[in-house]
Amino acid sequence: MSKPDTLADLLAARLAVAAAERELEKLEPTDPGRRAAEALLGRACERYMQAMSENPIGFGLLLDSTENPLWSSVAERIDSTFEFGGSVRLHVVQRAFRVSERLLLLETISMEAEPGRFRLIVVKGERSTLRVWQEPGAPFRATEPFREDEWDSRTICADVTVAKSMFREFFDAKGITPHILEQTTKG
Repeated sequence: MSKPDTLADLLAARLAVAAAERELEKLEPTDPGRRAAEALLGRACERYMQAMSENPIGFGLLLDSTENPLWSSVAERIDSTFEFGGSVRLHVVQRAFRVSERLLLLETISMEAEPGRFRLIVVKGERSTLRVWQEPGAPFRATEPFREDEWDSRTICADVTVAKSMFREFFDAKGITPHILEQTTKG
């Protein structure tokens, strides 16, 4: 095995474990493919454990695949995504320890955009608790189309300063803060 040398490698190793775990959960104990799925999970866990032990950083930010970006780079990506559409994601990768295992906690804030409007999504922790920004105090009005789906109109925003403010808070705190949680609802 080659030595992982980036946070992206560490993240990829953890995501491989999660994918292998999901595949294994789909199989019954008597399923003929279970042994191969268990072996795949074992290899993924081994790679992840190696990545955890060899990665001296243990904590950092990823802007999509850019390690430890400057705030100016994040802000530029937000502006560009707001103007032209697309998505931007900022991840926090850190070590966490439980009694019997080591695992990677991943917190993410993402902006999914069409030109001039967007949705903000926050994912907290290993179980991927999804939260969505919602206009504060606004009553339900209607749903509206956004990127091929219908969404509660309160979760669609046209003020880029909202995105920049939440991303900046996430960036500065290197994770989800109580204030960010207050601005979002379970999706």
